[in-house]
Amino acid sequence: SIVNIGVTSTVGSLNPLLVGATEIDKYAAGLQFLPLVELDEDGNFESMLAESITTEDNQTFTVTLAQDAVWSDGEKVTAEDLEFTMTRLASPVIANTAMSFAVIEGTDDSGFVEEGADTISGLHVLDERTLEVACKWQMSLVTFKNSYARYIMTIPKHVLGEVLEEDLLN
Repeated sequence: SIVNIGVTSTVGSLNPLLVGATEIDKYAAGLQFLPLVELDEDGNFESMLAESITTEDNQTFTVTLAQDAVWSDGEKVTAEDLEFTMTRLASPVIANTAMSFAVIEGTDDSGFVEEGADTISGLHVLDERTLEVACKWQMSLVTFKNSYARYIMTIPKHVLGEVLEEDLLN
C-alpha cells in the first residue's frame, strides 16, 4: 500500500534527534518513532509511548512508559532508552537547538551537556518503565507535555547506544 500525506512545507529530517521546530518534521519522524504523547482531534493529550506523565510540584515530572511498548525487534522500550534519547538531544554534537533542554537540571544555559555525556543529572531512571525529569524551574504539566513530550521520540539504546554521537547525525 502507498499512503500519500499532503503537507505545506518540506521535511527537514526524518532523524528523531534532528527534528526541527516544524510540525512537518515532527509528524514525519513520528511515522517511525512515537512521541511520548500527542494531541487528539479535540486538542487533548493522548498517550502514545508514555502511559502517563505526572507531576506533584510542576518541577519534577514522572514519565511512565506503556507496559506493552516494544521495539520492532521485540525488545522492551525502557526508561533507559528515554534517558539515552534525551541525553543525545542535549548533546552539543547533535546540536538540536529546536529542542532546548536548558530547563533540565544538569544542562548549561544553552541546554547542552558535555560531549559524550552518558546521562543528565536531572534524569533519574526509577525502574524499567519510569523516568523522572527534574527541571531548574517550574512549568505546568500542559507546557511540559506540549513543549517536550510531544517532540521527544525515543530511540533504542540497545541498538544505538554504542554509535558515536557524530554518526547519529546520519
